[in-house]
Amino acid sequence: MESDSPFTYWVRHGETVWNVLGKYQGNHDSPLTALGRQQALISARFLRRGGIRRLYTSPMRRAVETAAVFAEVLGLSEVRADDRLREIGYGQWEGLTQEEVRSRWPEQLRAWKRAPHLAAIPGAESLQLTRARLLDFSRDPTHWSKRDDGVAVITHAGCIRLLHLEQRRTGLAAFRNIRVPHASIWPVAMARHFQSSAAPILNKEPSTCASQ
Repeated sequence: MESDSPFTYWVRHGETVWNVLGKYQGNHDSPLTALGRQQALISARFLRRGGIRRLYTSPMRRAVETAAVFAEVLGLSEVRADDRLREIGYGQWEGLTQEEVRSRWPEQLRAWKRAPHLAAIPGAESLQLTRARLLDFSRDPTHWSKRDDGVAVITHAGCIRLLHLEQRRTGLAAFRNIRVPHASIWPVAMARHFQSSAAPILNKEPSTCASQ
């Protein structure tokens, strides 16, 4: 790990209405639940002493609402939205429950569960394309130019999984093996090459639904 690498914290958004209903969200959206806002508050308070001076967020509503809680708790006046941080697009599955998907695309759903890096979800963004835009954001030196800047990034479960796999030099086949609970915090040292811990530092109860 490079000694002058600034530390960042990647955070999943809080629980949403569609999470409770078990719907795939992707690039569609729903608001945080009361529990989701409480999850965001707990995580933001956890980072209050983390020296966070910059806050980035996915432009999705659930992430923006989570970031607003962080900004208030951390005393930050600016939140920077970046389209590269949005969730994986699930195409025609968005807005549907897993049972609804199974009834229409049983073979594709089976492939998604067994080999997600090879699955062909109708109209969806591939894991490879999502990873490429995340790496483009993560390697942008303008984000990490100040050594004393702590950075928090509010994003989605799929994005955190992909970044974590990249850091561990693990193939995309393991995508579904990583559990990313709502509002969990994942520390990452940004450098020329990624380095991170093997697990989040704040890991809440997992979501009970299959969607992201």
